[in-house]
Amino acid sequence: MLNSGNNYKLQDDNYTKTLSESTKRAYMKDIKDFFGVVDLTSITIEQIRNVNLTTSQEFKQRLEDEGKSTSTINRKLTALSNFYRYLCRRDVGIMEYNPFLSEEGTVRMYQDKRYSNTRCLTVDEVKRLLKAIENDDAILQLRNTIIVLALATTGMRRAELTHIRIGDIKIQDCKDVIELTQGTKGRKSRYVVVSDSLKVMIDKYIAMRGLDYTHKNVYLLANHAHNNFIHTNDILTESTIYRVIKSIADKAGIDASSISPNCLRNTFITRSRELGLDIQDIADMVGHTSISTTQRYFQTNRVISNSPADMFLGDNLNHSKKQT
Repeated sequence: MLNSGNNYKLQDDNYTKTLSESTKRAYMKDIKDFFGVVDLTSITIEQIRNVNLTTSQEFKQRLEDEGKSTSTINRKLTALSNFYRYLCRRDVGIMEYNPFLSEEGTVRMYQDKRYSNTRCLTVDEVKRLLKAIENDDAILQLRNTIIVLALATTGMRRAELTHIRIGDIKIQDCKDVIELTQGTKGRKSRYVVVSDSLKVMIDKYIAMRGLDYTHKNVYLLANHAHNNFIHTNDILTESTIYRVIKSIADKAGIDASSISPNCLRNTFITRSRELGLDIQDIADMVGHTSISTTQRYFQTNRVISNSPADMFLGDNLNHSKKQT
């Protein structure tokens, strides 16, 4: 809603309906932060129209001076550009031009998109994560094992994982699958195959919670933080999954600062490629609309793995030993 005297109402779904819930929340926060308000109802049409190219460039420069990362700056500029693009629509008519468009002069920060900053875990590291869970309480052990296995063996996003309901677990072409319909980017549904080991854990976890597959609308993963309550139906949040992965990594003796849920997604993509799967098939499995996005994940690992640095170092060491 925009406060302009005539109570013009702005529905945020009109310009964020194709975004995932996590991206939508980030964009809405970026817009409110830019205008210095706590909700959209406080933004006036006058404030919106006072923004121009100079304002957008000064905003970008301020973010740089504050030491914001390239990806953060570009996300904020994109959020505002989407917002103003909506306001330029003829049926809205609040703005005549978008001050955050690159074509208008607002330059984005350069980011080398050939590589991903998310690292790929080794098979041994994944095993160490699973081993570290064994000391958890029974219900948490099952749930946390499902989290690690689901991320590492299906490549799903944590937003997708949190929104799985029991009814989404199905049999398709004689295989156990999960239909991802919520939390997906662009709200595009897809199926992911469930491994036998993951299905066993899911079955045990559902049974321990006193549920079965007739409880179709109940979320698969629950938050057991309150007194380890087994039968809770509180949905597990994305931030909780993030903290769970960090905690497990710490128990496993792996640098928690280098681990995130997306690392397990990266691991699935990279290992799938190493096994010889077609890149388009991998992109479809993980919900990428472009294979260039998929390539970024394993490109970094390939470059590092094929580096001749160790070979050069080995030759120099051998040469030094011969001279001594």
